[in-house]
Amino acid sequence: LRRAACFLEVFAGQGTLSAAVSKKGVASWPGIDLTTGPRHLDLAVRRDFKKLLKLIRDGHVRYVHFATPCSSFSAALREPTPISTNSS
Repeated sequence: LRRAACFLEVFAGQGTLSAAVSKKGVASWPGIDLTTGPRHLDLAVRRDFKKLLKLIRDGHVRYVHFATPCSSFSAALREPTPISTNSS
């Protein structure tokens, strides 16, 4: 481990939240994601899960954000629907 950091984004995708937190001056680890980003961890694999827990338990991380997966069923991929309509 090169440096202590406060923030870690898990299931980070492109790491947008990590970048935004870093821009605000908060020390951040590169985001963790199964398929993208500089740190590839599969939390379904016990060894990888233990690595994540070790980072947290050893005090290298104070805040962790777990994002929900963005996939074909995600609302983020659908067209927005209006909250209300004025059809009168």
